[in-house]
Amino acid sequence: LNIIGWTKTDGCIPLRSPSEVTNECPAQTLNFLVSAYEYYLYTGDSETMEKFYPVAVDYLKLWELEEDGSIVYRNGTFQWVDWGSGQDNEVIQNCWYYYALDCTHKLALGLGIDTDEQFFTQRLASVKAGFDKFRTESGFTSGTSYDDRANAMAVVSGLAEESDYPAVLKVLTSTYNASPYMEKFVEEALCIMGEYGACINRMLSRYGEMIDDKESTLWELWSKAEGTINHGWSGGSLTVLSKYFGGVVPNDAGYQSYSIRFNDYFGALSVNVVTPKGDISYSLSTSADGVKSIDLSTISAEGLLYIPSEWGTVSISGADCETSVEDGCTVVAVTGGSCVITVTP
Repeated sequence: LNIIGWTKTDGCIPLRSPSEVTNECPAQTLNFLVSAYEYYLYTGDSETMEKFYPVAVDYLKLWELEEDGSIVYRNGTFQWVDWGSGQDNEVIQNCWYYYALDCTHKLALGLGIDTDEQFFTQRLASVKAGFDKFRTESGFTSGTSYDDRANAMAVVSGLAEESDYPAVLKVLTSTYNASPYMEKFVEEALCIMGEYGACINRMLSRYGEMIDDKESTLWELWSKAEGTINHGWSGGSLTVLSKYFGGVVPNDAGYQSYSIRFNDYFGALSVNVVTPKGDISYSLSTSADGVKSIDLSTISAEGLLYIPSEWGTVSISGADCETSVEDGCTVVAVTGGSCVITVTP
């Protein structure tokens, strides 16, 4: 985040710091804004983010709009969005801009800043409306080909509607353009759509050689002979596994509240998440007759556990917890301490 101290008076955020000149890579800068909000959400570090916010919103205001509401394509110093071929840059850049705009708006709300509310509400609506020109019956495209990265980002950014999911799923299970950098967002899109099996299948297919390799690091590209063999961005699948299969996510900055969403993919799982308020941990096991047991130890905060109703009847020992039903799940509200949850078919 020290990159904000190297931002020039033109409002353009440099790609790296320290930097005497502004080297702008628009897609990566927008990713930085998204990642900064994620940092805030997981840490609750409002002091740092109050310094970051004006730099972020000034950068977003540099972007111009087309008459239809979509963004005017921004070249920056260079236009890189990913390694490989087949990048649908126009769709991808619209998605990244909308995603960064939405995250920065959420940051403003979290920090209690309302001075730019009109900018956010009007521009979010405008870009969403303009994005409709990329929507087809076969997915999202600015031309005639359907890129996995572009379609994944439409889902992750929130621009895709649920009605678009079947077409996007076909793209994400048949097109393999993404490098390890953008593969994370493809897998995340599959999880958002509820396609957990497709996510794991793609993950194992794409990372198979790295998993089998004797070295413990992850490569920059799919071939070990190209790029570096120890590249941070290639670990995105680990984030996907923790967030969508472990299911523990903050609902408010710094885990003032959180949720745990369980899914059917793993019958046994052990999860531990370090938070500013302590560790959230649980173990999930499934007996031969299908009874599931969740042994939970959690922090002093409001937590909501979403247990698929199809699993069966929920009983709780070790704590007094309220339950409700929402979106096909039994929702268990916890406030701290430990308990054991049993789900009987």
